[in-house]
Amino acid sequence: ARDPRIDVVARAHDGRDAVRLAAQLDPDVVVMDVNMPRLDGCGATEQIVRAHPRGRVVALTGTVDVDTVTRMVLAGAVGYAVKGTDPAQLADGVVAATRKAYFVDPSAVDELFESVVRLAREERARRAQAEQLAAELTRAYKETVAALANALRSRDHDTEEHGDRVAEHVVAVGKKLRLGVEQLVDLEYGAL
Repeated sequence: ARDPRIDVVARAHDGRDAVRLAAQLDPDVVVMDVNMPRLDGCGATEQIVRAHPRGRVVALTGTVDVDTVTRMVLAGAVGYAVKGTDPAQLADGVVAATRKAYFVDPSAVDELFESVVRLAREERARRAQAEQLAAELTRAYKETVAALANALRSRDHDTEEHGDRVAEHVVAVGKKLRLGVEQLVDLEYGAL
């Protein structure tokens, strides 16, 4: 039974056809089968959302797994429906998408939540790794600056040109460390 709130304007045979039809017809909502031939639903969704930012895509799939949910949401799907559920529920999801709302089939909520938690944990781990790397680089730069400063203090007075070059390098390292102007001046004078 058709829902009077929805006008079906086309049916695609594969993902490439879906992208072409979306470009040609500019529908408010595309119901995208995740497992399309030639170009899967994820790839087609990415292309449609990129070409039509106002367009909305509701994913339709026969399986509920974390990877599929994650891939479709990251591709730009605003809804996720499971084949075999109540057709009225899918129709409600399509209508919700036209109002810029999000829709997730209740059977996929646990997987979607698991996906969000996994992505948050991965992001937290990446941030911690980046912060650790930044701390190590900062420590290495500071050690280098200290070693250069010590070397300059004990340098021979006959190497004035060499001292100028070293001072330039010390200041450059200080800039990379984002030291303040006063600290840079101190470094430069300390190097000379």
